[in-house]
Amino acid sequence: GDPLRPGDVGQVAEDDGSDMPLGDALEALRVADAGTPEASAPPAPSTALFAIGDSVVLAEGYQSCSDAAAGPLKPGEVGKVLQVGRRLHVSSGGRGWWYDRAALRA
Repeated sequence: GDPLRPGDVGQVAEDDGSDMPLGDALEALRVADAGTPEASAPPAPSTALFAIGDSVVLAEGYQSCSDAAAGPLKPGEVGKVLQVGRRLHVSSGGRGWWYDRAALRA
């Protein structure tokens, strides 16, 4: 469906694996709303389809995708998709990390 706009009510279709407490999430939204739309806009969503077991590498510009640069996957390394949701759970070097889709390419 269409993305939610301010004031819209939505429903969580699937868990993205984040474990941020609700209060922290609401504060992050409040802070983001205080900025300009350009400054708080997330990276464009990836249109690539991913499946469990896919091999992935970091995409160009991954550094601007949430916390992707802090994850275990390094440029040129190949990771495996463990779970697929709004974000992708990827294993690399024995560690797992939730990446934004835009941070990865198959």
